[in-house]
Amino acid sequence: MISYSHADWSDVEPVVKHLKAAGIPLWIDREQIKPTMIWRRELLNAPQHCDAIICFLSTNYLASEICRMELFLARNFDKPIFPVMVDECWEALDGLEESKNIASILAARLAVNKVVGLNTTREVVLTRLQRAVEFRLGLSRQPIDFFNVYISYPDGTAEFATKLHAAIDELPIRPWIATMNCEIGDDWRKSQTQAMSKARLNLIVMSEDFVGDAWRVDVLRTETLLAEAFDHPTLCIMSPALSADISLRNRVFNRLANGEQAFRRLTERQWFTPEHVGTDLKAEIQRLICLVD
Repeated sequence: MISYSHADWSDVEPVVKHLKAAGIPLWIDREQIKPTMIWRRELLNAPQHCDAIICFLSTNYLASEICRMELFLARNFDKPIFPVMVDECWEALDGLEESKNIASILAARLAVNKVVGLNTTREVVLTRLQRAVEFRLGLSRQPIDFFNVYISYPDGTAEFATKLHAAIDELPIRPWIATMNCEIGDDWRKSQTQAMSKARLNLIVMSEDFVGDAWRVDVLRTETLLAEAFDHPTLCIMSPALSADISLRNRVFNRLANGEQAFRRLTERQWFTPEHVGTDLKAEIQRLICLVD
């Protein structure tokens, strides 16, 4: 089911065309509701009987009683939900009964073209949405679910962390990172915990974010605690900016050494530099994985 505000149709239509071209069957009111039908009844029945719902969240959507109810019904009938952010209306979600907890579901962010903090293109966002729907509905095969290295990163280092993932993505090193492996429609907190439970090692990107806004490291704090709970060895690698600035590096180190317990243990090991990725870092990852296994 496509759930949307008619005021947002110009943003919704290109996504609908993309999904139709991919062969995904869609229920949409302007095509399925005929003149003889009671439209409110049809809109409230559709979330109960569809296989999944794609909701186009926006200020307009959240202002609509019928849109919010479509989302509420889908959630309470345990239908897979794929949020698409037409505009960045995050703060309003938890303030409304019908949309509470939706922020925990990974959304396709059309307004800014981002995936878990990684800047990308509209085409990539739509492809990721299509892939997620096909996986969930059994229209394509699930990817191989085998990872042994969990990559954690502060919000501002998504691009470097994703390049790091690509640089070490080979057997026997199989890294998991949210930007590549968390799918639209997933409960990203559960995905985070499940991926960490399967991993054998936690690799953390250290950056200037540790002395900036706290929200940039909030998720990383949880990941650090999860790694500790699962007794995973932890390795740290500096971002390019941190590697190039010894003064900034010292500030980050001192902040961590004198800060929260969750982060103090990150100062116990020598941090790798980006130049170490292809040699020393890979070797140490493989050594630790072999020890754990």
